[in-house]
Amino acid sequence: MGDLIVLTNFKNTIRYDMVIHIVGYVLLFYFLYYNHRSFEYNSRDVFTLVLGSLLYTVIFVLTYTVLRTPMGDMNILGFLLLLLLYVLLIVAAMHYINTRSEKSLWFFLAILNFAFSDFMLLLNAFYVQSYELQVLMLLCTPMAWIFLVNYMITKPLKLKAEEFDAY
Repeated sequence: MGDLIVLTNFKNTIRYDMVIHIVGYVLLFYFLYYNHRSFEYNSRDVFTLVLGSLLYTVIFVLTYTVLRTPMGDMNILGFLLLLLLYVLLIVAAMHYINTRSEKSLWFFLAILNFAFSDFMLLLNAFYVQSYELQVLMLLCTPMAWIFLVNYMITKPLKLKAEEFDAY
């Protein structure tokens, strides 16, 4: 519903949509806490996490620097939304690399699609408005919800990719 509200031209709908997404992402931290396992990484896992975190940090910083001025009085709200997505995506990646289960893969894919959708939401609202971004948001968000439902119904079995730890 929040993404459909964005397509209307009501005043300040972006503010409400950002608040709804922030509350939803805070609730998603519960799922990470509920399925928490102690971290055990090898050198390849650490390299993958550092490389992915650096790439996402660059994307986060570039997006925020472009959007900081156009957001105006919603600057703090936008930063909080981007920061929650940043932390949630990195922790979801850490959880997937640690457990290598199908369940954690579905959660990581859901958070990745939520991140794409919200980055497009902010770009569409504050930087450049286009129907293409709106259509992509309407594709990414339902996909994220489908991945989140798959996360909820999947058992936490390990994937077979762990057998190939040769390199």
